[in-house]
Amino acid sequence: MMGLFFGAAMGLICWVLPSKRKQGPSLRLSAMLLTAGLFIFFGSRKIEFFGGGALAVLTMGFVAAEGFRRQGWGDGDNPVGQHLIFVWGYFQPMLDGLIGAEMQLREMDLHTVGLGLAMLCISLTCRLVTTFYMTLGTGFNIKERIFVAIALIPKATVQITIGAMALEHAIRIGADEQEIALANQIRTISWVTILFAANIGAIVTTLSASKLLQSSCPPSHLNNV
Repeated sequence: MMGLFFGAAMGLICWVLPSKRKQGPSLRLSAMLLTAGLFIFFGSRKIEFFGGGALAVLTMGFVAAEGFRRQGWGDGDNPVGQHLIFVWGYFQPMLDGLIGAEMQLREMDLHTVGLGLAMLCISLTCRLVTTFYMTLGTGFNIKERIFVAIALIPKATVQITIGAMALEHAIRIGADEQEIALANQIRTISWVTILFAANIGAIVTTLSASKLLQSSCPPSHLNNV
C-alpha cells in the first residue's frame, strides 16, 4: 500500500509541475517522470522495499497519464509519451542484450523447460480463444479478429524485466537450496517465454499480417506511394 500511495502522490505532482505556461513543459515532464521512476525503483531496492518500488512506478505513470488526459493531451498526441517512447527505443535493445547475455542454455533444466513450454502453450491457447471472442461486436471480420489474437502472442516485456529478480533476491537473503531452486525455475520459465513467445510470436505476427489483413487504401493511392 505504501508503494501505491507514494506512486499516486508523485503522479499528482506531475499534474501541476512543471507549469504548463512555461516553454517546453512536455520535455520537463518527461525528464521528471523518468528521473522519478529511476529514483523510486532503485531507491526502494536500497531500502529493501522491492515490490513497492515497482508498484509505485506503475501507479505514478497511470495517475500522471490520467492527469495529462484531463489537461487535453490524448493518447495519440501526448508529447510526454512520445518522448518516453523515443528514450525506450534506445534502452530496450540494451535491456534485451543484457538479458540475452545472461541466458545460459546449459543451465536450463530440461524438465523445467518442458513444463514451461506446456504451460506456455496452454496459456497462449486460452488467450487466443478468449481474445478472439472478446472482439465480437467490434466491427472486425473473422480474419482481423484472428490477427488481433495472434498479435498478443509476442509478450515478454515483464519476463525480460523481472525474470532474474527472484533468483537475485533469493541469493541476496541467503535462502536455502529449495528456495533457490524455485527461483531458478522462475528464471528458466522466463527465458523459455522470451525465446518462444517473443521471437516466434513476432515471426508469426509478421507473416500472418499479409494474409489476414487488407489495406483500406484504394489501389490508385497505393500506386502513388
